Amino acid sequence: MSEPSETRGPLTRLLTRLAMDADGNLRGMRLLAIAFVGGLVVALGTTIAIVVADAGNPATLTIWVVVAFLGVKLPLLGLLWWILGRHQRDDEPTDDELRLMLVRLESGTTAALRTPDAHDRLEILRDEAWFVSDHASGELKPQAVELALRLDELAHAAAPAHGAP
Repeated sequence: MSEPSETRGPLTRLLTRLAMDADGNLRGMRLLAIAFVGGLVVALGTTIAIVVADAGNPATLTIWVVVAFLGVKLPLLGLLWWILGRHQRDDEPTDDELRLMLVRLESGTTAALRTPDAHDRLEILRDEAWFVSDHASGELKPQAVELALRLDELAHAAAPAHGAP
């Protein structure tokens, strides 16, 4: 997690423990169980409210709709909103990941040159090389820029001739 635990509130710490493991990965089965219990509460409560309303007290149905919305649906939507917000942060790739990307791009260049759509593939690889150069530091940055420029030249050379029959 990127935030130190002292700066997070008790609700955030509780939600983090509830929804995520120590590595920051979502606990899918636990979240599915929460959604199932929420749906079960709404379904059972609605059934009870309909039975009571049919017995002569229609105000019960109105009260249950408000309770279900405020007490069950809004908290579940809040949990979903919080989970989505937690996974929207931008994690910078590490130098090892960037180095692996450069190796993959080099081997992808060789493979792309042998395909009929080499121009399109080389342009995609060029864009990825520029991504690496934007996020790299040290000796990786010039390597990524050099690769991006070379891929640009190869893509132009592999471009189909316009106006050819």
